[in-house]
Amino acid sequence: VYTNGVLMKDNVLHTDGSSEVYVYNIAGQAYTSTHQVTDAGGKVTLIERFHSDGSYQYKAAYNSDGSKVYDYYTSTGVRSSEVVITSTATTTTTYDTATGNKLVVYTANVDGSADNKVYTNGVLTKDNVLHKDGSAEVYVYQITGQSYTSTHQVTDASGKVTLIERFHADGSYQYKVTYNADGSKVYDYYTSAGAHSNEVVITST
Repeated sequence: VYTNGVLMKDNVLHTDGSSEVYVYNIAGQAYTSTHQVTDAGGKVTLIERFHSDGSYQYKAAYNSDGSKVYDYYTSTGVRSSEVVITSTATTTTTYDTATGNKLVVYTANVDGSADNKVYTNGVLTKDNVLHKDGSAEVYVYQITGQSYTSTHQVTDASGKVTLIERFHADGSYQYKVTYNADGSKVYDYYTSAGAHSNEVVITST
């Protein structure tokens, strides 16, 4: 379809019954053209919107397994975030638009659990995990200036810390402390090579 000699719309029907619709020269929006794909059953499987320079403004994919993927872009066509929805979870990824590296990946599961990963320069530095029973874990990576390079902490549903672990760069233990339900505490110490050097157990008696 043309207006004043300019192509405005293109409807394409394929032999398998699927179809595509292209719309051009859109005014008054952040995008100037769109592309939509529909399968033979009439279900939309893809929506794309483009800036005037042909770069993406938005993209939505509807997959055969029922999952959905939404991609969002800046005014210059750089992907800023992505949302993936499945039957069990929704995962949102945000990107550093200057480098394309991940900044945060947050997953909310339908069972109430969640996972929030934080990246620095594309490298995972922190991971907060919430379990469906209310307990939580925090992993911290790439630690500098200490005798350990990563840590792991566990908290129960009430917010009480039950475990702290510190690790060397090779993954061996640097330190470990366990806070038990009966009130006792167990402290484990390790050498720079990860060998268990001593243990301190504290009870009420």
